[in-house]
Amino acid sequence: MTKMPDPAEEDVSWAFYLWNSMSIGGRWICQGVGAYVRTDTKELTLTEIHFAKPETDSLGIGVFDKHHWIMALGDLVGWTIKEDVQIAKDEDGELNIPDDLVGHVSVCGSRCGAVIRVELPNAGEVYMKIDDNLNCPCCGEEFAIDPLLKGIHVLVDDRAFKLNKARQEEE
Repeated sequence: MTKMPDPAEEDVSWAFYLWNSMSIGGRWICQGVGAYVRTDTKELTLTEIHFAKPETDSLGIGVFDKHHWIMALGDLVGWTIKEDVQIAKDEDGELNIPDDLVGHVSVCGSRCGAVIRVELPNAGEVYMKIDDNLNCPCCGEEFAIDPLLKGIHVLVDDRAFKLNKARQEEE
C-alpha cells in the first residue's frame, strides 16, 4: 500500500480559496471520497461517502486514506474536518436502511453464528445488502435470513461464525 503524499503548498492555497468561498451549508463533492458540507466558519463535515464497500485504487489507497489527507489539509488551512455521514453509496446506489428497521437484530436461521444488525450509516463500517434469496452473508445458506431484511443493507457480526468455524476445524 502506498501512503498519500503530504499536501503541497498549491493544495493548501487551493483549499483556502475554495473552502473560504463556500457559503455555510454549501457542498463540495470530492472525487474519490464523497461530499463535504461547510458547517461553520472554519469547518467542513463529511456527509456522504461514495464508496459503501471497501475499495482501493491501484496504489492501495482507499476512501479513508483520502479523507485523512483532507483532514491533514484542513489542519494546514486552519479548518476542522468532521464526520457526520448521512449517505454512503456505491455502484449499487444509496444504502437501503429504512428508519423503522434501525435497531433490528437477527441471526442466521441455520445457526451458523452470524448476527445481522440494521444500523444507521457510520463512517468506516462495511454494509452488506441481503439478497433476494435471503442468503446468509457468512455461511451462504439460502433463506436463512429474516425476510424482513430482503434488500436491506446491514452490518454483519461474524465473530461467532468464525469461532464456530475454528472449533469445527480443530475437531
